[in-house]
Amino acid sequence: MKIKALALSLALVMVLGMSGCSSSSSSTTTTTTTTESTASEATTEATTEEVDDLSYEKPKFLAMGTAASGGAMYSIGIAMADLISTKLDIQTTAQVTGGTVENCTLVQDGTVEIGLTMNDTCYAAFNGEGVFSETCEDLRGIFNGMSAGVFHVVVLDNSDIETMADLEGKRVVMGPAGGGAITVAEALWPEYGFTIDDVDASYISFTDGIAALKDGTCDAVLVQSAAPASAIQELAASGYGFHFVPIEDDVAESLLEKYPFYSMMTMESSVYGSTGDAQVLYIPTTVVCHADLDDGLVYDITKMFYEEVEAIRASHPCVIMNIEDGPTTSIELHPGAQRYYEEMGLL
Repeated sequence: MKIKALALSLALVMVLGMSGCSSSSSSTTTTTTTTESTASEATTEATTEEVDDLSYEKPKFLAMGTAASGGAMYSIGIAMADLISTKLDIQTTAQVTGGTVENCTLVQDGTVEIGLTMNDTCYAAFNGEGVFSETCEDLRGIFNGMSAGVFHVVVLDNSDIETMADLEGKRVVMGPAGGGAITVAEALWPEYGFTIDDVDASYISFTDGIAALKDGTCDAVLVQSAAPASAIQELAASGYGFHFVPIEDDVAESLLEKYPFYSMMTMESSVYGSTGDAQVLYIPTTVVCHADLDDGLVYDITKMFYEEVEAIRASHPCVIMNIEDGPTTSIELHPGAQRYYEEMGLL
């Protein structure tokens, strides 16, 4: 299989990065865009919205799972929640969460109706694979390609870690519990003959992980985030020499055959000031919802997001959201979203 390779310049990164998922805690906190609410308050008012032959009772409240406050996914989620509130007149909150893994479980159990995640994570959640002990069978896709999430494996230049295989037995910060780096590591590391169980794993925020790397209390840090990720920029600004552990071509080809929702790119040294270029993995981010949401509501949300795409792109430079990528979710589309893409001639 031919490997997709992208040369990532600093200018391109500011357009094609991925939203960050860092968090120092996986607990869920609500930040209100218009008024305090939770998903359990999703009562309806006696208003019927018409979308061709689709009709629905407009909910009074919706909740959206994002990531840690201050991260890219949180900023993007705030923008999306504001748009639902103002354009569809449904009061919507953006909730601080542990990130992509937790958002899938929060949508599944009805804590939130909409969640921001990664294309591989929602696939694993829907099928009950990896970190998901049970299937999240009620997940449905709204759109794919919101941004591109880079799997950075950061080590200092004085480290003896040069390849992924060298991570075995080392102290590795996996990012926050519930973050997307965990699912990537579970897929990638067996290609090198080891698993998460074979490293001394800790689960803390990216910022705390980089601090641990600098003071010598860990050997490597995984950062699943938009590029440039602020935590890695801080490492560069502090004067430490560092590099990214690369993925070799043969491993990349094998991985992409098994997981077609992954892609590869070249992380150029100019992006962060790292030592040398490195081939790294990236994953599109996906917006999911609960299967029980009315078809007409999800149709309206999907249509409105693309009509207001410039407002979402303005929320963070990593947002991509090309409509052609929208229906390429790794899980089944919600019927309301599917209807929109069919009308746009994409399905």
